[in-house]
Amino acid sequence: MTTGRCSRLLSERLWPRTRRASNGCLEWLGGVNSQGRGVIGVRDNSRPNGIRMEQVHRAAWTLIYGLIPENVQILHHCDNPLCCEVVDIEHHCYTGDYRQNAEDRSVRGRHHMRIGLAVSREMVLDIRLRASSGELQNVIAKFYNLSPQNISRIVLRQTWQNV
Repeated sequence: MTTGRCSRLLSERLWPRTRRASNGCLEWLGGVNSQGRGVIGVRDNSRPNGIRMEQVHRAAWTLIYGLIPENVQILHHCDNPLCCEVVDIEHHCYTGDYRQNAEDRSVRGRHHMRIGLAVSREMVLDIRLRASSGELQNVIAKFYNLSPQNISRIVLRQTWQNV
């Protein structure tokens, strides 16, 4: 049984809701998640309603190249969360693994410790300085609007090891 929301082919719902930007990105014009990434409903018979939300760049990759193997991520050269250009892999979306994605985020300063909030190198240095001076991590977490777990990971260098 198909639902009205996903009854049309994915390609018929995805490509018409994109536009070519001046930088070459193929930008998604539809809905976005809390991280600002484009999302689209795809069929998933394992879900009670038969639909799950998929990031658009992953859906586009699947349309062009087929299923994405487990443990493979689709990364962005262009750093545009709305980009779903998967043909020009030299400048836009390409495959990698979790480690490559984490390294890429670190090098580009795109650590997303809390949905919608990017943590900067300066914040990391300040968090570590405040913690080493004896300030409670819960207080630091409230100041930065981050979870205490994220503050702890930064202080213990489980994240942002290169800073």
